[in-house]
Amino acid sequence: MFDNRDLVLYLPYPPSINDYYGHNKNTVYVKKNGKDYRELVESVIRSQYDGEVMSVPLRVGIDVIPPVRKRRRDLDNLLKALLDAITESKRVWEDDSLILELNMKWIENGDEKNKNGSIKMYINQRIIRNISD
Repeated sequence: MFDNRDLVLYLPYPPSINDYYGHNKNTVYVKKNGKDYRELVESVIRSQYDGEVMSVPLRVGIDVIPPVRKRRRDLDNLLKALLDAITESKRVWEDDSLILELNMKWIENGDEKNKNGSIKMYINQRIIRNISD
């Protein structure tokens, strides 16, 4: 599915969606943790990718290395904060709605130096066909 022609990004582990977004009355806002994460992601991407912003359908694979803390986590809880931070960076893709295929999985964290966890993301721009094709 993914190979050496793909863009590979190594990103920091995202905060939970509850630490990223807040709500008051009818307004959704980005909390301080969310803003800090966005800035960090933008900086990390800037150091790893200086290509054009992608504007074609994308296939994305995400390997999630969780923090060392022993705690149950929901894989899908990480997705919105991660994709929104990348979109907000305006450096990788025009919008995360371009993602037509997504594969996300846990990877065991066997690295003592990676206490906070991390993300390895593969981005593929090749033609994606509908299942019915």
